Amino acid sequence: MQYLLAQRFTSYHGLCQRQAPAADQQSDVILQTEKNILVHLFITAKTPLPSRMIIYGSHVKS
Repeated sequence: MQYLLAQRFTSYHGLCQRQAPAADQQSDVILQTEKNILVHLFITAKTPLPSRMIIYGSHVKS
């Protein structure tokens, strides 16, 4: 995401569901970039769906 947006992340918050000793089953993370773009990542291994990435957004001129 940093590569796509050409910006660094300045803050983050998230949760993960982990069953030791395996890797996490599900992660949900919100990231904020230096230009206040919010990125919401939801990654799961619980549902057998095809991998995909969806980008929603809008650009507002000041």
